[in-house]
Amino acid sequence: RLSQLCCVLFTEANAARILLDLIRSCNRSVPHVELVQCILLTLDNVSQYRKLVPSFADCSSAEIFLDKMQMFRDKDGIFVLSVSLLQSIADCNPAVEEFCAMHEHLKRLKALHQLSLRKARPLHNMPGKRDKETKQNRMKRREHFDKNAAIK
Repeated sequence: RLSQLCCVLFTEANAARILLDLIRSCNRSVPHVELVQCILLTLDNVSQYRKLVPSFADCSSAEIFLDKMQMFRDKDGIFVLSVSLLQSIADCNPAVEEFCAMHEHLKRLKALHQLSLRKARPLHNMPGKRDKETKQNRMKRREHFDKNAAIK
């Protein structure tokens, strides 16, 4: 967890934009997956201080988070962080909410929502060898989408 002072300095240095530019170039290779996870965790830490979210709350960021949601829909950690960050920036910038409501973006969000519901549904049918963390991640995924209703 980053301190508030660290997060303020982070935003003053425009580090969020630098990390978002970097995340845009990442693919699904293992090193890139780890890098994307670290970047999203960092941005999530910064977003805990609501007054700092506007520093990276724009349509460009929304598009990046939406792309990462789709690209990593099978990676629960990245998916949930992307949903959470998209919700945070949509809450603080009406332009991002309008961006998400555009037909093509709304269509992607609804498809991800449906996929998330299908993945969360078979929890009771999961083999006994599945670990508890997987079940928790699936519940988090469903909880985020049910709570946010795919960013209306």
